[in-house]
Amino acid sequence: MKKAKVINTILPDNLTIEEKTYLCIGKLTVLYSVLEGNINLAICEARRPEAREDLYGMLNKMNFGTKVTHLFQLIDKRPDVTNEIKELFSKWVTDVNKHRETRNSFIHGRWGFAGNQEKIFHVQPSVYGQLGLETISYSIEELIEEVTASSLLLNELNELRSKIGI
Repeated sequence: MKKAKVINTILPDNLTIEEKTYLCIGKLTVLYSVLEGNINLAICEARRPEAREDLYGMLNKMNFGTKVTHLFQLIDKRPDVTNEIKELFSKWVTDVNKHRETRNSFIHGRWGFAGNQEKIFHVQPSVYGQLGLETISYSIEELIEEVTASSLLLNELNELRSKIGI
């Protein structure tokens, strides 16, 4: 997906910084949900013919990172998947794991604005195991980059799924 297309599609020029932020965060939330849903579907397809009810229970107990790892293990074990596809999938897993921390902080953090500044503030818990909060400021362009990165990860997963039939 081209960056310009994302900007033109979701951020008309006549919107305020708050409205642009709402659109970016809304799109990210939906993209993260669709990505996780597609990972769930891929796991179900890769584990056929197991009973779907058993799979749903298993998936409900897994977090996002565990699902990504499990899907990779399922693909890696399949003899009908070429090494080239396994390598592409491995790269995708590396990319999605890098993005996972951002995803988690965006979903579980809090958002705000500082007066008339063109910055958006995101407050999230500090590094695991530490007390306190960490505040990070973003520009609209940086949020758009996150939308683009999430869109690309979703598109790559769908392409890989179609190549291996899951």
